[in-house]
Amino acid sequence: MGKSIDSVYEMKYNCYMSKGGTDMAQLSMRIDDNVKKRAEQACEALGLTMSTAINIYLVKLGNEKRIPFEVAVDPFYSKTNQDILQKAIKQLEEGRGKEHELMEDEG
Repeated sequence: MGKSIDSVYEMKYNCYMSKGGTDMAQLSMRIDDNVKKRAEQACEALGLTMSTAINIYLVKLGNEKRIPFEVAVDPFYSKTNQDILQKAIKQLEEGRGKEHELMEDEG
């Protein structure tokens, strides 16, 4: 979002979409370099290729007619929270921070 074309990687994979594996469609998309790198690392850890992971997603999407995971906004990245964090960082940098003992999670 707001990135130049230079910082976006175009991925092209051959995706096998039929049960027999004979019909083939080519999928082309643009994706941020960092997103691609993290996804490749995750796929490698799972023993998958990126093409296989994308195929798994597309098959599940087609079968279930829904995105197969929750899509939500992380409130950590909201403008309000980021403003609060920036204010706190500035206070710490100015030496106005307070040291606290770590609290144990009792839950």
